[in-house]
Amino acid sequence: MTCYFKFKFRDNYSIALRVEEFDDKDGFRTGIIQKLTGITLSPSVNLNKNLILRSDLRYDKSNVNTFEDKNNKMKESQFTTGLNIIYVF
Repeated sequence: MTCYFKFKFRDNYSIALRVEEFDDKDGFRTGIIQKLTGITLSPSVNLNKNLILRSDLRYDKSNVNTFEDKNNKMKESQFTTGLNIIYVF
């Protein structure tokens, strides 16, 4: 299941929220039997009609220890960030 909401402040500023749930009942897709939830917040700026700058702030959670931290310890959740430059043609 995925829910997606987007709010446009002005013609060139917006923010989006995406919530996803995934139940890998047999472990075929992820390699582990688990239920995953992901929440992503994405503010974006249209720099011009062809160029978009977007950031992704993401939180993922599982019902089992599936994510690895920088000390090689397994945990149930993680935060990630990304920066995208998108060219629309």
